[in-house]
Amino acid sequence: MNTGSIVVILASPAVVVMAAPTQGDSSNILDVDKRQGCSRQIKWEAGGYETDWNEHCQQHCESSGIGRGCCTGTVNNHIESSGCFPGWNVCRGTCAAN
Repeated sequence: MNTGSIVVILASPAVVVMAAPTQGDSSNILDVDKRQGCSRQIKWEAGGYETDWNEHCQQHCESSGIGRGCCTGTVNNHIESSGCFPGWNVCRGTCAAN
């Protein structure tokens, strides 16, 4: 057996241990059943006509998405004029839900 093979054999268990998620890491990982349940895409108007949605549209979508059954980490937002008076916009939210 050559020296390279010995190093690979001895290092392999250390790599596996470092790559395995710990108990604390599992809180951010959706299990397979929950990920499969997050296949429905929903959309909603998170807020009406305002001129400063750039500052808080995402935050508003996240807080209003909680009651809609949005899966963790899937809430997104976009701002559109939607035929408003120039400079006024609407905040819309989207997410994957159960």
